[in-house]
Amino acid sequence: MRLDMRIVAGKHRGMVLYEFDADNIRPTIDRVRESIFNKIQFGVTGSVVLDLFCGTGAVSLEFLSRGAERVVSVDSDPRSIALTRKNFAKAKEHGEILQLDYMTALDRLNGIKFDYIFLDPPYDSDMAELAMSMVSKSSMLQDDGIIIYEHLVGKEFNLPANLELIDEKKYGTVAVSYIRNKSND
Repeated sequence: MRLDMRIVAGKHRGMVLYEFDADNIRPTIDRVRESIFNKIQFGVTGSVVLDLFCGTGAVSLEFLSRGAERVVSVDSDPRSIALTRKNFAKAKEHGEILQLDYMTALDRLNGIKFDYIFLDPPYDSDMAELAMSMVSKSSMLQDDGIIIYEHLVGKEFNLPANLELIDEKKYGTVAVSYIRNKSND
C-alpha cells in the first residue's frame, strides 16, 4: 500500500491514509476532495452523509474530519471495507461501515434522511444512474440535500424527473456533478 493520500482539512488535517496498490481502485484525489468541500463547506457540520462506493473511506473521513454528525460508508468489495476500517481506526473514528451492494444498501437505509449522498462508482458503470433513481423514489435525500457524483468528463447520464443538476466542475479527466431535489417553486 502507498501512503500518499491525505485528509485535506478539519480535525484530521494532514493525516496520511492507507490506499490500495491496485490499478482497478481509483480513490478521489486530494485536489478533487478539497474542491468538493470548498463548495459545500458551510453545510458539512452536523450533516448526515452516505458515501456509496466508499473505496478507501477517504471521502467519509473527510466529512467526519470537517464535522459531519453521521457518515454511513458502503462498498461491496471486502478489500475496500477492510481498508476503510483500517483508515477509520487510524483516525480513531467510529462510523457505520457496511459491506453491501449499493441497491441493498439503499433499500436498507431508506429510513434515514441524508444531507449529502456521495456517489463514486466504477466509471464504466451505470450504477450512479440506478442509485439516483432509487434515491429519487425514496425520501432519503433531505429537501435541501445534495448528491455529489464523481464521473469521467463527458459522461452522459439521465436524471430522474424530480432531480436537477445544479453545478458541474471538471478536474482534468474527472468531473463532479452536484444534484438536488427540484424545488416546488
